[in-house]
Amino acid sequence: MSFKRQRTETDIMRILSPEIRGLIRVELSADMSSAKVFIDGEIEEFEKRTSEFRSMIAQSLPGLRQTPNLKFFVDAGSANARRVEELLKKI
Repeated sequence: MSFKRQRTETDIMRILSPEIRGLIRVELSADMSSAKVFIDGEIEEFEKRTSEFRSMIAQSLPGLRQTPNLKFFVDAGSANARRVEELLKKI
């Protein structure tokens, strides 16, 4: 992974974390044209605000050639951890 891509992922995390509760990680594509945003929770609310988030990124990172398209995903690891916790509580 290139240093610029890694730093941009970190910057996007910093920009989005106040707005997205449960933000786990951001993964940029190799050409930095799209980003997978992994969250712990429901994604519908965030999908509706995609253009708002892209505007925030564009304003905060003016050096980017293009603002990445954002795709939201539920982080499977945290969903599995919650399920295990629920099962353990039943024991």
